[in-house]
Amino acid sequence: MVKVFNNVLDNSHIQLMEEIMLDSKHFPWYFAHHNLDYGHSQKSRSNKFLFTHNFFTKLNDPPYSNFFYLVEPIVDYIKKQCDNTESILRIKSNLYTNQHMNIETEPHIDQGEYGEKECLIGLFNVISCDGGTVIGGKTYPSVRNQLLLFDNVPHHGITQSDTQARVCINFNFKRTAEN
Repeated sequence: MVKVFNNVLDNSHIQLMEEIMLDSKHFPWYFAHHNLDYGHSQKSRSNKFLFTHNFFTKLNDPPYSNFFYLVEPIVDYIKKQCDNTESILRIKSNLYTNQHMNIETEPHIDQGEYGEKECLIGLFNVISCDGGTVIGGKTYPSVRNQLLLFDNVPHHGITQSDTQARVCINFNFKRTAEN
């Protein structure tokens, strides 16, 4: 199951998000040596670095970031679209820099302790670029202000080669138990 939603945020909010996350000297991005670590050699991971920002990190904890207000409208939107969301597990943003080629990250699931139907994944694209996300063998291009909702299944990203950065925000929700 993959659902695609366009124009999730109103224009003023997506512009504010872009300005703060991409142009602000005050938005904290943190360097990560690699996207995932599944025992691959350093050489195979060397071009898979990124910058991250955690908005929310742990179930039942308060928001981790002073910039949580940027993602609150998306959280509300997801909850309206999927009434079986119980609680937020994590909200994390990824910024990939342009490496002049499209690089595929390693397939993964976001929440290993939860099964496919116990966790809902949301991926929100802040800007458009020629990168994307692969879910179930299908590539979904990075489209500005677009949200993908899908089960906790293997997926992976593709970096961009046409813009300075690819910025996406990952949302992980625990679902309520189905009867």
